[in-house]
Amino acid sequence: MSVAASDVIFLYGTCPDDAIARQIGASLVRLKLVACVNILPGMTSLYRWKGKVEESQEVVFIAKAKRQHYEDIARRFAKLHPYDEPGLVVLDIETGLPGYLGWVMRSDQD
Repeated sequence: MSVAASDVIFLYGTCPDDAIARQIGASLVRLKLVACVNILPGMTSLYRWKGKVEESQEVVFIAKAKRQHYEDIARRFAKLHPYDEPGLVVLDIETGLPGYLGWVMRSDQD
């Protein structure tokens, strides 16, 4: 299967804790919207919110998916996320190992 790297996306987001990230990730994997989710604990975030500088402990949320699923992923992420403004962005894939890209593209079929 020949796959264009542009058909695969990485999604980068943050969650307030491991439990929320696991809940969102498991839901997206079960619904076959993403091939895989990585949850990286121990991140400190510094940011401006409502006129003040804040500091929070968060976890990094990284998912690999087909570009065509983005809208459904974004809706589900926002629905399950407790923040007023959940952060989720798409990182375009420029290139990658063909087997891996193919696996991501087939992940919603099995």
